[in-house]
Amino acid sequence: MRITNSYRLSLANGQKWDILGSEEILPWLEQFASIMRLKRTKPNGYSRMTFVNDARQVKIDRGFKELKSNLIKFYFDAESKDTICEIDSNGTEDPALYFLKMSFALYPAYERALDDGGLPLHSALIEKDGRGILLVGSGSTGKSTCCHRLPENWNALCDDEALIVKDKESNYFAHPMPTWSDYIWRNSKKTFDVQRHLPLSAIFFLEKSVTDRVVPIGNGMAAVLIYKSTEQVFDKVCRKFERKKKSVLKERLFKSGCELAKTVPSFILKVSLTGRFWEEIEKVF
Repeated sequence: MRITNSYRLSLANGQKWDILGSEEILPWLEQFASIMRLKRTKPNGYSRMTFVNDARQVKIDRGFKELKSNLIKFYFDAESKDTICEIDSNGTEDPALYFLKMSFALYPAYERALDDGGLPLHSALIEKDGRGILLVGSGSTGKSTCCHRLPENWNALCDDEALIVKDKESNYFAHPMPTWSDYIWRNSKKTFDVQRHLPLSAIFFLEKSVTDRVVPIGNGMAAVLIYKSTEQVFDKVCRKFERKKKSVLKERLFKSGCELAKTVPSFILKVSLTGRFWEEIEKVF
């Protein structure tokens, strides 16, 4: 099998990947990298995430463990952290499957972040004066609407999913992730600088309301809400995981959520249709 392009993914906690692919899936890999603004580089000895159409084309040592997902089959090496991802993509399948595979393909990076106490959240990432702020909510709570309504002195980096990483000094940083549904349903051409990161200053859980208001919440409630949000991200990938693997994963997610809730302040943000909700966020700081 001939490996073609290689791309680099670097995260704020020091996690680095060389992302490679076989010649057969080159168009898929190029679009995957383009959406996330990853630059083409030569492999540099980092953990490898290698995408192939058929895992039988590559040598898989005994140290690799197989993990079946919905649309991707992963082979993990616990020692090197190398991952082989079998995606079976020739560019002619339904667009929904084509882009869903891209969203699932980030699972190895998400699990590595979890090793250090990080996790992904179903949230928008917005920025003011260098502060990273998460607006967390399901698909109907208004994350995208809030991002579009922000004034010019605010910046929206993503509106659907963010990856939180924790560095060795226990600082949390947030990375914007693509809104994959926009590629499926709206033929989006937008790209996301997934390697950009902001120090995480606060988490706001969105609720629709007739008035704009911020309500402080305790660590316990914050941990539960964080867990529910990160579970939404992982569940779509993990449906075919073995029961034991799911149980261990969810335990790790809850532990990471509890630590995040202790460190980063969390609030309920009640948002009206026409109010200036961002001014309520500014009052917190």
